[in-house]
Amino acid sequence: MALHKDFPQSPHAILDPALRWFPADEALRETSMDKLMPPLAIEVDRANEKKDADVKYGFVYVDEESFEKYKPASFRQLVDT
Repeated sequence: MALHKDFPQSPHAILDPALRWFPADEALRETSMDKLMPPLAIEVDRANEKKDADVKYGFVYVDEESFEKYKPASFRQLVDT
């Protein structure tokens, strides 16, 4: 089980799903990755592929007072506020 050759050295780097570690030899990444990954990881990857490529979300911090004041109905509304 090897890491992708471009796997980041920093434990704090945002990890591209294409570089994610998986429990097999690197040669099987293209053919068997979906079979070896947990279902939730696959669903998250698919959702990320579908979203608009220009939209990227980083960390969103909202304190309780602001959350109560604006009462966002969705994550999109929270980010746009």
